[in-house]
Amino acid sequence: RLLSESPSRSRDSSGARSISVARDAEPPPPLDPASLPSIDLFKGDDLPAVEEAVNQLKKILISKEAIAWFLTLEDRLPSLIRLLHRASVSVASPESDWSTVLRSLVSLLGNLCNFSMRVCFEMSQPRVKYADMATRLLESGARTCNNTKASVLRLTGNLCQKKESARSIVSSGSLVDRVALMMEDDNENIRTHSFRVIRLLVERNFHRAVLLSNGGFYLGKLLLSVHKDEKRASPIIATLTQLTRYSAKDTGRQLSTSECTPLLLAHFLILSSPQPHKDLLLALASGSTDIRDRLGETDVLSKLGRGPEEDDEWRVSEKERCALLATFTQDAWGRAALRESGAIDVLIDRLAQPTESTAEKATILVSFRHLVHDTTSMAYLCRSRVFLDCVIRHVGEYVECYGEECEPVSLRDQETSARPWSPLLVVEPEIRQERLSKNEKRQMDGQALSLSYSSPLFSPIHSPLSSSPSSPYFPSPAHSLSLSPPSSSHQSPSHDADMTAMSPRESLASTSRDRPESAMGEGTVAEEDETAKERKLMKQVVDNELWLVGWQANEDANLPYLMREDLVTCLLSLLHMVSPHSTRLGRPLKRMATSRHSIEGLLSMHFHSRVFHSLCTPPCRLTRFARRCKRCEQDAEFGSEILRDFSASVDSDFGHGLLMQRLASEERETRVAAAIAKISLIRNRFRLSRRPSGDRFSPLQVVVEELRRILLERDYDGESTRSLYEGGPPTLVLLIGALSTLLDSTKMGDVFETDATWKAPTMVPCRVREEKKEKIDCFDQPSESSAASDSDETMKEPEDLVTFEDTQGNLLGEIVLDHLRKGSEYFNGMFSSDMVETRERRRKFTIDENEECCTKEEFALFLHCLADCSPAVCLCGKVNHVETCMALIRLADKYLCSSLSSWMLGPHGPARRLLDGSSLHHFMPLALQLYAHHKVMDACLVTLLRFSSDANVSQTLATIAGDTHSVGEFIEKLTKFIQTNASIAV
Repeated sequence: RLLSESPSRSRDSSGARSISVARDAEPPPPLDPASLPSIDLFKGDDLPAVEEAVNQLKKILISKEAIAWFLTLEDRLPSLIRLLHRASVSVASPESDWSTVLRSLVSLLGNLCNFSMRVCFEMSQPRVKYADMATRLLESGARTCNNTKASVLRLTGNLCQKKESARSIVSSGSLVDRVALMMEDDNENIRTHSFRVIRLLVERNFHRAVLLSNGGFYLGKLLLSVHKDEKRASPIIATLTQLTRYSAKDTGRQLSTSECTPLLLAHFLILSSPQPHKDLLLALASGSTDIRDRLGETDVLSKLGRGPEEDDEWRVSEKERCALLATFTQDAWGRAALRESGAIDVLIDRLAQPTESTAEKATILVSFRHLVHDTTSMAYLCRSRVFLDCVIRHVGEYVECYGEECEPVSLRDQETSARPWSPLLVVEPEIRQERLSKNEKRQMDGQALSLSYSSPLFSPIHSPLSSSPSSPYFPSPAHSLSLSPPSSSHQSPSHDADMTAMSPRESLASTSRDRPESAMGEGTVAEEDETAKERKLMKQVVDNELWLVGWQANEDANLPYLMREDLVTCLLSLLHMVSPHSTRLGRPLKRMATSRHSIEGLLSMHFHSRVFHSLCTPPCRLTRFARRCKRCEQDAEFGSEILRDFSASVDSDFGHGLLMQRLASEERETRVAAAIAKISLIRNRFRLSRRPSGDRFSPLQVVVEELRRILLERDYDGESTRSLYEGGPPTLVLLIGALSTLLDSTKMGDVFETDATWKAPTMVPCRVREEKKEKIDCFDQPSESSAASDSDETMKEPEDLVTFEDTQGNLLGEIVLDHLRKGSEYFNGMFSSDMVETRERRRKFTIDENEECCTKEEFALFLHCLADCSPAVCLCGKVNHVETCMALIRLADKYLCSSLSSWMLGPHGPARRLLDGSSLHHFMPLALQLYAHHKVMDACLVTLLRFSSDANVSQTLATIAGDTHSVGEFIEKLTKFIQTNASIAV
């Protein structure tokens, strides 16, 4: 029964509730117009009746609904406004009847404005002229009582609650001036209501009107009178804070004349003071010179500089202490006072603390930028070891977090897989170059990079096969990559070095090099935003620090303090690892390089080697068939500029004299370092050829002999990893890098036939018979006529076939004797002289894979060349591996097959395509074993010197280390190669 009755009860109860809610929502019944005073009363002169009528309206219009109903009545509100005009003009003294009427009427209108926006709009109409009436009443002096003035201020404040009606108040400058002045009145009620008007104007963004009325001064006076009452002081502080955000300069100027500055400072120095009080002083001190002057008169710098003592009453946190001190760097007297009082050391120590926030460090560093106007302060900062250690640590942390190595993007699969019959190779060089240039423009996003530079040190972009002349000290045209087929020989794009100054405060909203974006959720996006913000702050810190160091480097007196290995290393790592960046951050390096007084210190720290291996040899420039990075090209250009400047300083009588002293040293490492520096930096041939007295070794011989010593060292593994300076590449790499600076691209271009054009070979059917006794054509089956002619020839001369078999008797191929003799001088001499094979008419040969050092398949490929097949037709599509290429070169050298050697080592042969830094350790031992083909060794040496990374160099030289004969052969050929192809006589 209960379950059956509950739904009905529920419906009844819900219905009752809905009826009740509907009844509550109904508007109250309208008032009776007859209960309101007559309009005629407001027009008469019976002041007691008028006052009674106004008071009666005040009692009736006490709710928003009543006021809304009142406004619907015709001519009610205008009658009150007309009465206000009469009362404001007729009032003569505080005791007059009109004064009482005016006070009641203003109070009534204030209530109406508080509840109705329509009343505010009516009062703000120009025809009402309320601003003039209010100004006249507030300026009437003793004629108007204080209660009436307070009511007028209350009405004015109610009008300021809406921005639209507040414009009528702001448009009257006299009224705002009077309201601001009355904040200094003796009457508490007047001060409260006048401050309310000013506060509302500030909240409605009428800051300018308040400041033009000297509102900051009167707010300061008001704060002085009520500062002990926290409840009343807090709104004043909030209003001053808003004015300071709008114009700290004007607000501070007005406050400084109100004697409020000591009060603000006293609140700041109390640890328990509210934070808004402290933030206000910091904002004012940061933007107002007048406030800083007043603070300077209080001797606050000496207090904050020495810190609170036990008997001092004031206490302040370290963060706020440093924030206030940092503001004084904007004034000349403040910078001097900071330096003399030791307060600048407080800022430096705070900056060096690793636990502080990045934002606080950025604030301190921004303040340090003002020190550039004070040479003494900048010198003091430069001589502070704590500051430089802080710079090095911050740069190291930034590089560790956001640095990344260049990863070469290989073009081998995309661009170098073309075969000799490809249209890319058959076209004329001019058309091919135009196509490649367009392709490069697309790859570099249409941005042309200028690489038209040269350096006393080796630049990998300078091709050893280039035919364009290149001087060590003058710009040279960009060269194409060396040792590569035309299909992959891309002319390097060019770029103009960006030497415009970049402000350290500018946002490097840095993006990672070609980093793909992935879909992320909301949480991940928030983390990414936080990470990006932190990175931006860290970058701002690093940029500001390096900006300061760059300014310090402009003074020669500061350079001795900046020439530190750790500082040079961190600057180079930043330029090398972090992208994007401006080369302006490396300005200290250029200043060091151009200073003659820094030569000895820079040579001691191997400055040239550090710059060369950090900036001039990025992986994408040392990797053949790799796309060049725009950032790496800019770094290489900047590194070359530094080295040119340093070379100009060292290549002088003073610099050369230092190198000669080091070359005559008894310490081996000192002599080697001096030889590397002399080879890399000296370009005057008379200075380069000079030797120390009594020494029979030239710099080149010192380098070569050191290379020989390391290769023949018993503990090669340990010796090959040692470096001349801490954190640098192995000594082997330093030696090879120094030798690479001597290469002349013009000479090597003539040797390697850079300008040679490729012509499509004549399609010749294969003349090697294999197991099925069928002819093999690498493209299509031979035509019937050619097949018939070959079969007829075979039938006529069956005895001229030479057979090659493996040790198991499997046929590798049969070749006509005439073709065999024509393709190989070895077999030509065998069958043309009185040898056993000729006398016994031997026509079968057994091939042992171990003796030939090749596989059966590789020897079968070799037979195609012996049969006088076109090498391009039979082999190019199959020589895609380093092992195959090496086997063919070895067999060609053994059997004196000059045609195969010429094709393999030609400008567009497989060896040029497969030889790079990663495969050099396979080719180098082979090159040392060959005697007939010097081009193999030359190609290996070029690759070693210009297209090998540090790991490639170590891996390649490890293959010959410990072998006296191989090392001697390598040193001899390397020395001859350098002397032949050097850009300067060595």
